[in-house]
Amino acid sequence: MIDLKEILEKMNLNQKINYDKVMMKMVQNWQKEGIRPKILLHACCAPCSTTTLERMTEFAEVTIYYANSNIHPRAEYQRREYVQQKFIHDFNEKTGNHVQFIAAPYRPQEYFEAVRGLEKEPEGGKRCRACFDYRLDTVAKKAVELGFDYFGSTLTISPHKNSQVINSVGIEVQQFYDVHYLPSDFKKGNGYLRSIEMCKEYDVYRQCYCGCMFAAKLQGVDLSQIRREALAFMEGKDGQKEFPEIRFSVKMRLGGQDAEEWKALVPLLNRSCVTQVTLHPRIGKQQYKGAVDREAFRAFYEACERPLVYNGDLLTVADIREVLEAFP
Repeated sequence: MIDLKEILEKMNLNQKINYDKVMMKMVQNWQKEGIRPKILLHACCAPCSTTTLERMTEFAEVTIYYANSNIHPRAEYQRREYVQQKFIHDFNEKTGNHVQFIAAPYRPQEYFEAVRGLEKEPEGGKRCRACFDYRLDTVAKKAVELGFDYFGSTLTISPHKNSQVINSVGIEVQQFYDVHYLPSDFKKGNGYLRSIEMCKEYDVYRQCYCGCMFAAKLQGVDLSQIRREALAFMEGKDGQKEFPEIRFSVKMRLGGQDAEEWKALVPLLNRSCVTQVTLHPRIGKQQYKGAVDREAFRAFYEACERPLVYNGDLLTVADIREVLEAFP
């Protein structure tokens, strides 16, 4: 995979960096090498993910990570999470893409701890940088856990957010994890205007404040009214039940070179937020040659605690019946 540092080292860092151009250089390298990387993309809300997904799905496999414990109140967090899921569902349905979705636990106390002492900072100041650091660190950690090639954020689409700061934080976070940071400035090329168009096109709710209670108070936002509206909006809605097909799942083989490699992964899968595992019982170097290893699949079946789907050489009705009987 292309490391951002390799590109930045060739640039004049004394000048303002155009991170959109940096990202497109990385994209060009992916395309030359025939790579379609897996990206875990933090999204603060559905509006910020609109143009971002329209661009990124052209050359990458994208999973949205909704990790925003800064949002207050809880009901508003839940409304934005639901709207994010609905947009992904509608976007996939309209475009034929397969964007997936993961939600982080809502832990506002972690956010308050991350910005402690910065509560009175102005919007766009030190508190915002601490918030970016908290959320991007969360995304990088999850990207490593789930084996993504890159992590990044949709935050750079907003004209109210400093993309230079966001990207500098992402570059710093990258140093602590075995995963690459994806630089961006999604507002470039009329990205923000396109997001407004897409919100109208998909009937997406656009909030009136970034999410944190400190910024809301500075803007004079009535958080009690926001809570009432969010609770009314969410009545009778359940994103997990309504949009199950966007939940994060894994498709894998027994290993790349060795049919025992899966044994190191199963404990991670069992602890993860993966909703389903699809296993093809061959190793990577076999491609589709040679026999499937049913015994290895059985061992995986007994060890895996997640819903499991068998994939491989189901050529006849008899094959299907045999698998169903062997692995009820």
